[in-house]
Amino acid sequence: MIHEVICILEERIASIEDIDKAFVREVQRPIGPLSWTDFIGLDIALNIVKIMSLAEDWSANPVDGFLCLMKEEDKR
Repeated sequence: MIHEVICILEERIASIEDIDKAFVREVQRPIGPLSWTDFIGLDIALNIVKIMSLAEDWSANPVDGFLCLMKEEDKR
């Protein structure tokens, strides 16, 4: 799922806040995926995504997506 969230951010379809609000509302979890990423730390989340991308053979580069995420986070 984090792969899809990164793609949504890269394509500027929704903001960090909108993604988290939609996730909390629709999936009925206490925290959205980007708030969770902020909670555990971007460095740890990046390592998780790197491992997942190798296991699932993603065509998109997760590092690029996380750079976008970090830039957005800096604006907060």
